[in-house]
Amino acid sequence: MARIAGISTQTNAKGIVTKITVDLKKHPKVKEALIEIGYLTKTQQQIEDEEFEKDWNNPTNLTVEQARQLSLEHINSLKWDK
Repeated sequence: MARIAGISTQTNAKGIVTKITVDLKKHPKVKEALIEIGYLTKTQQQIEDEEFEKDWNNPTNLTVEQARQLSLEHINSLKWDK
């Protein structure tokens, strides 16, 4: 097996890998993968970021053109005095 800096393995008598140790500073994507599969818990910031992304990418949100049209209609409905 190739040696990778920041990752060490332990094998049993049959040569099967039984333990893997990963330096999370050298390999931060491993931490993300462990969070993804539920082994590690998410930070409060990650939870808030996910909620924001859900709200931001909500397909029921108005498009820019729809919001502009609604704004113009509202302004026109105020019947400005000249």
